[in-house]
Amino acid sequence: MDEVLLRQHVEALAGTPRVPGTPEHEKAIEYIRDEFKSLLLPTQVVVESDGSKNIVAVAGNPRMPCFVVGAHYDSVPGSPGADDNASGVAALLEIASVYKPYKKPQHMSFEKGAHHVQFVAYDCEEDGLLGSAAHCRRLQQGGVEVLGMMSLEMLGYTSPNQKFVEGISIPRTEGDFLAIVSNPKSVSLLKLFQGIESPLPYDTLTVPRGTEAAMLSRLSDHGSFWDAGWNALLLTDTAFLRNPHYHQPTDTPATLDYTFLRHSAELVSKALKGLVNIA
Repeated sequence: MDEVLLRQHVEALAGTPRVPGTPEHEKAIEYIRDEFKSLLLPTQVVVESDGSKNIVAVAGNPRMPCFVVGAHYDSVPGSPGADDNASGVAALLEIASVYKPYKKPQHMSFEKGAHHVQFVAYDCEEDGLLGSAAHCRRLQQGGVEVLGMMSLEMLGYTSPNQKFVEGISIPRTEGDFLAIVSNPKSVSLLKLFQGIESPLPYDTLTVPRGTEAAMLSRLSDHGSFWDAGWNALLLTDTAFLRNPHYHQPTDTPATLDYTFLRHSAELVSKALKGLVNIA
């Protein structure tokens, strides 16, 4: 992963707030769409019935089971949203860059079994996960077999200070790690990260039902997949439990740790390659 490109993506997206219905929001759509297209991945801006606009790029064989990697690109009013969530979108774009568009093998009467990945930049996460909920409905209506989903939610902030809530128990005191969070149903996906060597400290967590951690852990687009009954993971720098700029005007590109962001993207890419084969 290229740290310079990650920074460029964040700076391009997080100069101003990206609130749905504004020119800045439309510019973000154009930027993400063009970046996906530059990778030669089939890309579509899908306008949902609720008005949300999801940007979907596809790699691999669309006839095979699907894995989704997503990150929301909208921000709250008044915040440029560098960590929330230009950092996740930057990682999404760089992870997608290592994949190629699917080409049907010639002179074959059947298509060999490669999975496919949908890389999705979600809209209206800040308005109640509207974009990801609409995407899940489309997948269900299309009869798509979903292997799982990873939600990239704030991947770029480190701090000497770290808060914890009920339901999380890990031996850390500094905000220098990536949290990989599962609900009880999705615990099998955590195995994707077992044994991966990384300079990035990371912890895989399963949040118990009925705890504060379980409540907070639903607050991004993987929550829509949980609601649909699919396995999904949240990958995060822990958001407001670490980052004091969360939803503030001060959530700017200059506050991020781009080495941490690069290591986060690399970790997700390694885990994804362990699951799918889309050569």
